[in-house]
Amino acid sequence: MTDGSRKSIVIIGGGASGTILAMHLMRSKNPDIRVTIIEKRDRAGTGLFD
Repeated sequence: MTDGSRKSIVIIGGGASGTILAMHLMRSKNPDIRVTIIEKRDRAGTGLFD
């Protein structure tokens, strides 16, 4: 990024779609992205790993 700031992205819901989106964003070539998942259950990825 040109201005030196870091982007923070918050994903609400850690089900299959939220988890896949987070993985996609973290694999981005931009190291200045911070990804946070908000999930009410005790683990994310419901539907992916069951």
